[in-house]
Amino acid sequence: STQRRFQKIFEEGPPVVVPRDKFREMERAAQRLTKNIGYVGAGTVEYLYNVETNRFYFLELNPRLQVEHPVTEAITQVNLPATQVQVAMGIPLSQMPQIRKFYGKAPSDQQSPIDFMQDDYVYPTVHCMAARITAENPDDGFKPTSGKIDRIKFQSSVACWGYFSVWTHAGIHEFADSQFGHLFARGADREETRKTLMLALKNLDIVGEIRNPVEYLVELLATEAFVRNHIDTSWLDGIIKAKSVKPHYKHTDVVFYAAVFRVVQAARARDQELADAVSKRRLGLIGQAAGMNGFEVEIAFEGMRYNFRALRTGDNSYALDVGDDRILAQIRVQPDCSLLVTIGNFVTKVFGTEDALGLRLRLQGIGTIVLPTIYDPTELRSEFNGKIIRYLQPDGSTVKSGDAYVELEAMKMIMPLKAGATGRISHAKGVGSIVQAGELLASLELEDPSSAQTLSTFHGHFELAAAAAMAREQTPKASGALSDPLANALSIMDGFAPIRSPEAVAREALSASASEADDEQCIDIDTLSVIGNSLSSTEVGDSSRSEGKVRAIVAAGTLLERYLDVERKFAAHALPGQSEDIAYAALVEEGKDDPKGVVALLRARSQMEARNKMVLAALEVINSMQGDADKQLLGLAGRIQALAELPAAGGHGEVLTMARRLSKQLGLQSCSERRAALKGAIRTQPLEAMGKLSTWDSSKAGCDLLVGLLQDDIELVRSKALELFIRRTYRAFGVSHDSKVLVTDVGRGKMSARWRFRHPGVSMEEGSTQAWNGQCIVVSDLVALTKFIRNASFPSSQDTKASPRECGNRCRLHAILGSASPFEMMTEQVQAMLNSAQAALRVAGICEFVVVMPAAPSSASALHYATFATAREGSSWGEVQMRRDMSPTVFSLLEVSCLAKEYELEQIGHNAEWSSHVFLGTQRSEPGTASSAHPQTVFARLVSHSRINFEEPGGRWSDQLEAMLLGIAHDLESAALGRVPASATSARVVDSRLFLHLTSLVDSEPSALNSMLEGFMQHFVSRHGARLQKSWVDEIVIKVRLGRDTCQATLRFAASSRNGEYMKSVGLLEKVHPACGTPATRMPVGSSEEVVAGTTAADDKLRAKRMAARRAGSTYAPEFLGMLEAALVSQWAAHCRQIGGSVPKELLKSIELVMEPNGELKEIERAPGLNDIGMIAWRLMLKTPEYPDGRSIILVANDVTHKAGSFGVAEDSFFMKATRYARDHGLPRIHLSCNSGARVGLVEELMPKLRIKWNDASDPARGFEYLYLSEDDFKQLPSGAALARRVDGTSDGLGPHFALEAIVGEGLASTVGGIGVENL
Repeated sequence: STQRRFQKIFEEGPPVVVPRDKFREMERAAQRLTKNIGYVGAGTVEYLYNVETNRFYFLELNPRLQVEHPVTEAITQVNLPATQVQVAMGIPLSQMPQIRKFYGKAPSDQQSPIDFMQDDYVYPTVHCMAARITAENPDDGFKPTSGKIDRIKFQSSVACWGYFSVWTHAGIHEFADSQFGHLFARGADREETRKTLMLALKNLDIVGEIRNPVEYLVELLATEAFVRNHIDTSWLDGIIKAKSVKPHYKHTDVVFYAAVFRVVQAARARDQELADAVSKRRLGLIGQAAGMNGFEVEIAFEGMRYNFRALRTGDNSYALDVGDDRILAQIRVQPDCSLLVTIGNFVTKVFGTEDALGLRLRLQGIGTIVLPTIYDPTELRSEFNGKIIRYLQPDGSTVKSGDAYVELEAMKMIMPLKAGATGRISHAKGVGSIVQAGELLASLELEDPSSAQTLSTFHGHFELAAAAAMAREQTPKASGALSDPLANALSIMDGFAPIRSPEAVAREALSASASEADDEQCIDIDTLSVIGNSLSSTEVGDSSRSEGKVRAIVAAGTLLERYLDVERKFAAHALPGQSEDIAYAALVEEGKDDPKGVVALLRARSQMEARNKMVLAALEVINSMQGDADKQLLGLAGRIQALAELPAAGGHGEVLTMARRLSKQLGLQSCSERRAALKGAIRTQPLEAMGKLSTWDSSKAGCDLLVGLLQDDIELVRSKALELFIRRTYRAFGVSHDSKVLVTDVGRGKMSARWRFRHPGVSMEEGSTQAWNGQCIVVSDLVALTKFIRNASFPSSQDTKASPRECGNRCRLHAILGSASPFEMMTEQVQAMLNSAQAALRVAGICEFVVVMPAAPSSASALHYATFATAREGSSWGEVQMRRDMSPTVFSLLEVSCLAKEYELEQIGHNAEWSSHVFLGTQRSEPGTASSAHPQTVFARLVSHSRINFEEPGGRWSDQLEAMLLGIAHDLESAALGRVPASATSARVVDSRLFLHLTSLVDSEPSALNSMLEGFMQHFVSRHGARLQKSWVDEIVIKVRLGRDTCQATLRFAASSRNGEYMKSVGLLEKVHPACGTPATRMPVGSSEEVVAGTTAADDKLRAKRMAARRAGSTYAPEFLGMLEAALVSQWAAHCRQIGGSVPKELLKSIELVMEPNGELKEIERAPGLNDIGMIAWRLMLKTPEYPDGRSIILVANDVTHKAGSFGVAEDSFFMKATRYARDHGLPRIHLSCNSGARVGLVEELMPKLRIKWNDASDPARGFEYLYLSEDDFKQLPSGAALARRVDGTSDGLGPHFALEAIVGEGLASTVGGIGVENL
């Protein structure tokens, strides 16, 4: 046997180290001993044998079988327990078949006697070797351990079998023997048997809390001394003391795999925490999900501290940063909870167990390594489970480092524990206490605190043994990267962390997909349609396009679809103006049977920024393919349109803007193709048809196309294109089909034109003094423009029919460049040149200078527009920023100058396709106030030249008008995405306003058109109220010019919530200033009372309340009345479509219920916002299809704007009165509940007077004795405000004061009406 501390580890037989004759002597001596004492039965005699002297010595006789009896059975082929039973039955040994066979008797010889003292047995032809499996820690001197066993995996074979006294999910307690298993190997000789046992031990897998020496035994069997059989009784104890047998490893490998284990454990724990939170329907899940991808772990090993930062980059992939290196690893969790860690082509199986003493790490091919927990050196803790036998050092005495301080009993052994430092010991347990591993046994007051071990932090290069199998990048160094770029991109889409910029990953994925076409194993075109989730056949059907392009499009479609898979689910539950938690709560409820699916959804939503960047990059790649793969791109149109229709408040940001723009482009011909078509039309149409061409759709005859034709080689095309550009731009300014436009063309890049125009709304009868001169020059580039201005060769306004004096000397000069230049550089140069030519400009009557520059040509987009820059004499010829990219006529039509009087404007979006612009307006500051404190409004404004026939049967005009208003709302959302959130997250934006200017004349009476627009607006708000609410739209204005051939009047129709009533309609007739075209006066339709035009000031108090309600994610309570009316309109419209009829008038009437001083409710008509408590009630009369004559209800609503939406006694009393009122009148009562809970009041008058009696004034951390008031402060309080006892205070120097016992608050202003808790 091989032993340590007199306990066997290996047993083997026959003992080949002993000569056979000497061994025979041992056997004879054993026989004599047992015979002399008359022993009957199985027994074991143990000897010590000295190889050098060839002598043996008696140790003991065990009158029983030994646990290693299978060794004897293996070499003798005798079943010892069966033999014992036969002996007990009285059967002589010589008559037992197995014994006779062992002594060489033939099977037929059953009677011949055997003299056991003289006859020899047949010497064994096999060798057997056994290994004991114990719950001992070989790294700590084979100290016993106890705990649970999760799994034992062992497969017996012909050459080796084993048994275990415990099995899976069992355990070993601290009072049991440490041995729980035994393996027995056999072979032809000792060497074969040794190898068989080594293989069996390597295949033995024991997992649990206990330690075991299996790997250590393998190392022992491989030592040279054991192989040569040169061992003695002190051999193993010497190895254990010297620690000469231990796993061979590279310390960085151990550290890395320890970090991997802890990172995976942390990731699984976070996943489970989130799944538990989902199952419990908790709020704030998205914040919790946001932390699922990042982990920081610290590994301490061999005196060094390693700080790892890990990112989860996929379901099974991680990036770990340590020192200067980044290591990428694939980590798969196996059913047995082990980890397969792949780095490059290098795979390692890792199993880890955390316990009180540290991390036990088992690495395939290396062994088990323990990374001990670093404890405070002042804490002495148990290293295993056991019972305290005695403390070896008295309590309070000094113990030296390395001295034993306590003895513990575990598994029939007494073991001392040693102190790790020198200091005074304090016992923490009593003798006889049962302790667990890691439990505190004593505390140590260090003699020299500086002597305690400290850890150094690792910096620099971190190298693994797997470095040869890893591809490392230069900056940052990385290894083990995923080989599939599309898989990387999809992992980011699933919400995992990117290790590079998401844009780069997306471009790489699409580029790699395209390049795969060159691979020999590339799949065919038909298969691509399957991969692309059944994309349209046009996506893959054009054989003239390369397979690589199609692959890239399929990959882009896959990315977009993965994005939409998540966002569609979120959008289905997102409510306008509400917290996203409501949508998440709905998703959780919907996925209650699949918490893992909800967790995956939340993970993806938590990484919106990275996912948005991915989609934007994919859309940019798609955009770059236009013109090169147009037909294939049509297959993505559905996905792109789905992106464009996602809710603006969902955090999709620029994705919506890009998707909406790209969605418009995909169905168009390229810019060059459309320009060629327009050129053909210009060449073939007669001159008198220019007016008709000016009304074509902007995609067919827009200014961007016309500017490109101004440099055409054909004079006719250039001239007609310039005339068409002017007529199209100024069609709302009196330049009609019969107006005169004088065009002069002396060569390419040398054209000019002159015309006259009037502002819209200025009738022709008002005289020629109101007309402006329009002039235009066409030059080749900025250099030519510079030459033109420096030569001061401005056209004279006297060339027109009227003189400068008659025209008021007002002229607008346009300069159209034939090629693009850097915009900012161009505006700066133009300003400098115009300032140097001021005198010539004044003589020519030029007060505005407009530069028109074409967009840089690009095949990446079907749409690219001309840019505008306007300089004015009044601004020192500097560019007017708010008019950038805005045609000079559009500026006037959108009434931007009127807005600029009350707001500081910043243009945050524009749609050049149909003259829509979005401005962020900040109310102008009063002198001495900061503008940053003023509320902001978003203005979305659109000019439409489309002709609308309001008298056309079938109501087509309402569809046209609805499409225009929705288009403005769309542009508002798109602009707000980048600059102003469309939900309650912006600190200063309080509302949004839509404005639509219809420039085509409408031949209708003002009152009739106003009635039509009222009906239209009711239906529009009923259908799209949710969208309007989401964008905080409080006003919609539609401006219409009235007249048959000339403008006779202007109707300004407005639906507004700004004065408290939801979308209240009003029609106004408007007159404009004849010189500048801005609104001058207005009067209501049907009235003759004129008022000065301006932006009607809203009630600031109501505006503040509306803003407060929106910040709370709700709606200002009085506005629910208008929403109810809009819902009634929608109900009636559906009813009328089914059975006919018309919508009744006055669908909703309301009157407020107000509490009188006597406590009774009274019906009173008053303006919204006058309530002084946080509860409002109305009596409503509703006309519904079921009750067309109307029925009454009582509506009660919390006012979330009053005292932060809290409620107290006054609200509770009012609610009770309203409820009783409803019952008394037999009416239904509806409660619109939105509040922040009970209002818990504070006696604010006492707070500044409170003082503290500290236990120790020099150390407040020791607490206080009581709160008190000074004698003067207490006497100023009304009786009953506070209960207190008088304290003399002489001894502590505080003087007379009152120690507070209770604060009642009676008689104080802050408690009038209760403090809120009375009604809880």
